[in-house]
Amino acid sequence: KVYRFGIGVPAKWANLTVPSALPGSFSASRRGFTMLEIPSLADAGELSQSEMTNLTSVLETLEINYGTEAAHSTPGGLEADWKNTTTKANIRSARKVAADKFNLFDGRFEGFAWMFELPNEPVEGYVVEADLDVTTTVVALMAEAHSAVPEDSEQAVRNPEDMSGADYEAIDVNPRENKFRYARTFGEFLMTHDNEFVPNAYTRPYMNGDLTWVQMKVNAEKAQKYLPPGATLSPGEPGVFWNTRWQPANPFGTRYVPPLLFYYSEFWVCLPIIYKEQKYTYPVMLLVDEDFLMMAGADHGFPKKLANITYTFSDGKNKGSEVHLDIDRRGRKILSLKGKIGEDTREIIPAVNEDGQDPDAADYIFIISHEFPYNASIDRPRSSMAHEVADTHEQMVLDDIEYTLNASPYEPMLDFFEGNILRGGFMNIDQDFGWSSKTKLSWMMEEPDPKGYAEWWKNNFPVLFM
Repeated sequence: KVYRFGIGVPAKWANLTVPSALPGSFSASRRGFTMLEIPSLADAGELSQSEMTNLTSVLETLEINYGTEAAHSTPGGLEADWKNTTTKANIRSARKVAADKFNLFDGRFEGFAWMFELPNEPVEGYVVEADLDVTTTVVALMAEAHSAVPEDSEQAVRNPEDMSGADYEAIDVNPRENKFRYARTFGEFLMTHDNEFVPNAYTRPYMNGDLTWVQMKVNAEKAQKYLPPGATLSPGEPGVFWNTRWQPANPFGTRYVPPLLFYYSEFWVCLPIIYKEQKYTYPVMLLVDEDFLMMAGADHGFPKKLANITYTFSDGKNKGSEVHLDIDRRGRKILSLKGKIGEDTREIIPAVNEDGQDPDAADYIFIISHEFPYNASIDRPRSSMAHEVADTHEQMVLDDIEYTLNASPYEPMLDFFEGNILRGGFMNIDQDFGWSSKTKLSWMMEEPDPKGYAEWWKNNFPVLFM
């Protein structure tokens, strides 16, 4: 039996060299680092009947998957569903292969050498072509009380002044030695799990973001089907899409010392909605150009798709500088936009730089932890509401905007918006999110209607995953 926690094991992008014929070679690398290498694979003959039976049983391993609530918890605990995944294998062809040499390597973030011992004799394996018929059923529903906070995080707090003579040494991130360290925030300091205080240079998880935003009229006729069950479009309110380059982002906040920093671009498409008679902003589509953030989004239950994002300035962030934004995915052009940075301005743009304190501001609503609805009465997501906290450092209008939007079913920008651009702008911000104080506690982590969710999932699958 194989037990998996959550939606599944996050899968990272890598370069895989697979032989099209034997003899051949195999290797796996990522971002220039080779972690596994088999220089020579040779045909070792046909499988015996017992070997074929054993291979079939391996492919048909019973898998139990702990379903929905992988990344979120509440004080009262959450319901989790257990799924039984049954696989039937139709093996079309299979050959034994032999490898005389097997090289494993460890890097900073990837590696195999710490997992496996190198064999002392040639390795035997299989090259298989097979069809797998997978059936998934819900076998149990259970409530689990668990916390996302380590048990030792509530240790006694020492005064930062007491740490004046302490040495702090930066640590590598190595899964073999488990060198992640949990930290809590205390003003301008971080406290690690062993009560060390270190300076906190990253006051927001997302910092120094060069952000370009555009407001457009929402396509009321076509956009409704993409909204969460029970939500309607907010009448007369414009939608917004924005792209920012974080420099850097510390997406795990202050949980790890030293921080895990990323420099990447992300593109948000946001629609104004009414849910339970309350105004919210719903991010209907998110694109990123860094696969780690794509995986983090999926693990939290809101998929982010990888895209090619080209975001440049002809003359920095100066007045008159031309902004160019081009986004595509798998050969599909999603957006092409250019504009010219204009006069300075200071204003709150809904869904872009609201600080969460404005009584008229619309907090964000996220639909998290959604999977394929094998059983729509159980396989349902939860709603999570949050307010944005934004520190705006620079802000200018964007003039002379020219744009082209894509109409594909996978990134249906023309289903979200219609007409001409209403206005646009540029800003440099730091960003964070906190719990929505305008939302009733009973709405948090609430599940939608089963019928409504199944229909929503069908409409949104191409937008979220393809």
